[in-house]
Amino acid sequence: MNYTKHHISESDISAVVDCLRSGNITRGDLTKQYEQAITLATDTEYAVAFNTGTTALQAGVAVMRTEYERHHQPDERSSAMPSSAYDILTTPLTFIATTNACLLNNCHPVFTPINDQGLMDINQLAHIINTYYYTPVGSSDPNQLINKQSGRILIGVLPVHYTGQLVCIPHLLELASHYQIYVLDDGAHSLGITRTPHKLHPYHIGTAYSTHPAKIITTGEGGIVTTNNHLIATKLKQYRNNGLSVEQGVYTWHNTGINGHLSDIQAALGLSQIRRLDWNLARRRYIASEYIRAGLDILGKANINNSAWHITVLRVNDWHANHAANRIQPVKHYTLVNKLMARQPHKFTKYPLGGSPNDNFDNTIVTLPCYPDMTNEEVQQVIDQQP
Repeated sequence: MNYTKHHISESDISAVVDCLRSGNITRGDLTKQYEQAITLATDTEYAVAFNTGTTALQAGVAVMRTEYERHHQPDERSSAMPSSAYDILTTPLTFIATTNACLLNNCHPVFTPINDQGLMDINQLAHIINTYYYTPVGSSDPNQLINKQSGRILIGVLPVHYTGQLVCIPHLLELASHYQIYVLDDGAHSLGITRTPHKLHPYHIGTAYSTHPAKIITTGEGGIVTTNNHLIATKLKQYRNNGLSVEQGVYTWHNTGINGHLSDIQAALGLSQIRRLDWNLARRRYIASEYIRAGLDILGKANINNSAWHITVLRVNDWHANHAANRIQPVKHYTLVNKLMARQPHKFTKYPLGGSPNDNFDNTIVTLPCYPDMTNEEVQQVIDQQP
């Protein structure tokens, strides 16, 4: 039994076939309709669709960097540095795409501690900033935060809503306002969770989602960035269009970009899928609640209604022992990225330097099956087969 399985209905198939027969298969009205549906589902003003979740993250970090540079005068040293000039605080408990989004934008990922639920421990961020960064005396920009070891400039924070649990974004935005750095949240696991809208915040770039087949809804491959900032939405659209804007047939190049367009074929599938979003989330919540009711130590169990339950992660004493004894062969989400990248330690930094209590977290978790098409009998089978 797999940990996940995408749900495709006859209406999904019909929507894709209708698009194929329409004569307009990319950059048309269906993508705009899909983006509008996403804004309604996330209670945001703008949604910009991309061809993958990784591209969406990459675009979000690119805009984070340009926004920082627009409001700050880069330190003289940053332009002369041979490698990444900027730091971004992020979490090691994530898929490698989160980290690659930083590296592909010449930003250096700085891994910070995680809490006992696998989320970025935001209560430690101020201490990390105050310990490892400083504002140079006499700087042309008194709000720059310079890494004491590398000289890189801290520009932002990239948290992950791991398993679908929500990081406390309002708390992060208070910290961002204080230090004048930016927040882009990775919501690959959390599409559709009701939250208080961020509204327009000067340091919030937005939320990047994934619509890979393993996620809450799917477009085959795909991603979205939502935001409440018109300028940021405009920059995201320029980034996915090779850095170009088009007005009355005239192209204007603004910055480096890529072809990151989601096709209308994919948008047709997404538009059909999102109509079942509430059902999808409710079914996932039911499965997670059954695991919790059976006494399984599931991450996020204290806030059953505050998670999308993209994955249900079970806390165990030892992953290797559980994997060997478990007849459903559960998987692990994830190996900590700093361990995954251990052969190239120059490409990341991990704070605090002395280590933290959850540095072995990835060896104490397994992911159990959780997807809408699971039958109640299969849910019980998973429960019964736990060691």
